[in-house]
Amino acid sequence: MTIEVDAVVEEPPSRRRPPPEGVRIARQLLAGVGNYQMRRAIILLGHCQDGYWLCRFSRDPALAGILEPAGHPTSMDWDQIVELLRTPEVLKDDGLEPGALDPLLALLEIAASLGTGRPVDLRRAASVLSAPEWRDLLGRIEPAADFA
Repeated sequence: MTIEVDAVVEEPPSRRRPPPEGVRIARQLLAGVGNYQMRRAIILLGHCQDGYWLCRFSRDPALAGILEPAGHPTSMDWDQIVELLRTPEVLKDDGLEPGALDPLLALLEIAASLGTGRPVDLRRAASVLSAPEWRDLLGRIEPAADFA
């Protein structure tokens, strides 16, 4: 019986799927952030609504500069986000169904509140988010209260 020493053994395909794009971007950003509230804000943006805002900031040329550097972001310009929230019409996304931007804006407002200390209207956010989204969001921001 002979055994081929040089036989190529194929490895089984990996069962782990790569993380969603929003989670991947959040992990890159978290590497350079020490402030706990900002960390929670980034986690919120990476995990809620399929990471919509982090993905959009990385792709939309009109929002360039929020994530730096563009290819492998390590920082986020919270001041620019606050400026954009003052004129929400700039954040309009024609790819969304009518009314779909309201919950996304609420998410961004809450993240900006965590990241900058900017006040947020939680009543408005609760009225535009579905009950499961609201509970998920509250669960993700609750740990930040320990560091306020």
